[in-house]
Amino acid sequence: MNTNFLNIVKRIVAEKGEDVLSNPKLVSAMLADLARDIPKPAKYAFLRSLENDCAQKLKNAGRANSADAVEKLARQLNRDEGLDAALCTEVLRLLAAVLFGETKTAKNVYCKNCGKELPKEWLACPYCGTQTAGHGTVSRPVYKEEKPRPEPVPIPVSQNADDNTDMDEAEASREKAVGCGIFIIMMIIIVIAAIASSG
Repeated sequence: MNTNFLNIVKRIVAEKGEDVLSNPKLVSAMLADLARDIPKPAKYAFLRSLENDCAQKLKNAGRANSADAVEKLARQLNRDEGLDAALCTEVLRLLAAVLFGETKTAKNVYCKNCGKELPKEWLACPYCGTQTAGHGTVSRPVYKEEKPRPEPVPIPVSQNADDNTDMDEAEASREKAVGCGIFIIMMIIIVIAAIASSG
């Protein structure tokens, strides 16, 4: 069971009361604001279950018979609405958990690509589209690997500000050559300027 979706529906029921489950349009508007990361098929199936009065049918069945009622209503939604059977079962379990409190359900799995929690019956992840049947799931969350960050390289700091021992001789001679080259170019420019102004 998608615990994030469950918590969102519980929040809606806590704010508006249990009667909100008989108003699919209001629930739809609230889900649009609160459940942006919930897959559209799950939200759609949940709203179709509310439109088919499944909340009231589950209440009428009672807590003791809720598991049988979930299975029966899931088959009915699958047949009448053409929705995925596993998805119907999942949203009806979620609805029963909201109405009667959470119950022990089959262990969920996690998508091997994006790490999102999924019911084990789902054949593909609705978040990223990865196939989940058998090889596409793992029994615990996985997270995309972060690129390893390179280790910082310490820069040696001279103990004495006048100590130039860290600079190697090649670097020092290169700096001298550059300085001399600049001096020579400046002298040539001055001489040319002097000749041009006198002539």
